Amino acid sequence: MSLLLMNLIQYPLLIGWTVFCVLLAFPLFHLWRLVTGWELDRVARMFIWFYGRVWMEFLRPFGRVRKEGLQKERVPTPCVFVANHLSFFDVYCMGTLPVTNFSIVVRAWPFKMWFYAPFMRAAKYLNSEQLDQDEFMAQCRDVIDRGGSILFFPEGHRSRDGELGRFYSGAFKVALDNDVPIVPLAISGTDKLLPRGQWAMRPAEIVVEGLEPVYPRQFMHEDVPHLAMRKYVKQAIAAARKRR
Repeated sequence: MSLLLMNLIQYPLLIGWTVFCVLLAFPLFHLWRLVTGWELDRVARMFIWFYGRVWMEFLRPFGRVRKEGLQKERVPTPCVFVANHLSFFDVYCMGTLPVTNFSIVVRAWPFKMWFYAPFMRAAKYLNSEQLDQDEFMAQCRDVIDRGGSILFFPEGHRSRDGELGRFYSGAFKVALDNDVPIVPLAISGTDKLLPRGQWAMRPAEIVVEGLEPVYPRQFMHEDVPHLAMRKYVKQAIAAARKRR
């Protein structure tokens, strides 16, 4: 009964909140720009963060959303966030982060969702499948040079079995090329909230844990620094998730 009630409540809330944001976002974007003087991409990132943050509050009657190690003073910025990927809702849970000015690296398909795509373009999210390597690195550098951070899901897709998949190297090359730290994020519980390939949400406890920052200088003595950093970060996330 609680499962049915959760879905009867959560999906209408999510749809209603999405429609509300779509209708009012761009007027609010421009108002916020006038008040703060921020550039449009930073404003869009802040509103997307707020969208996810509010949705997590909707979840509270059916599950606890908890963050650990994500106090603002523990997160150096700009940085590269690296998170494991379990569910469609992982992106919403980035509302737990103590900063709002971050661009997310996504694959091509979300840009085909008409109700999300304009906001992702406004926020200058990075399409990992349509940009060549030079364009991709240049756009990452532009975000970082203007004080923003980058968020990667280095597995490239949601886990099929809850275990960590192969990590791709893009996040680690960006961190090294721009001399910014990586902040690993260990996510658990979102695969129970919405398992891959299913539409029915289930009550779950979700935890987003921020781990100790990892600095490029720690790996400069290695033969291939980005590979050594990739291995270290993957092991750190795996160890954090094993504690759950």
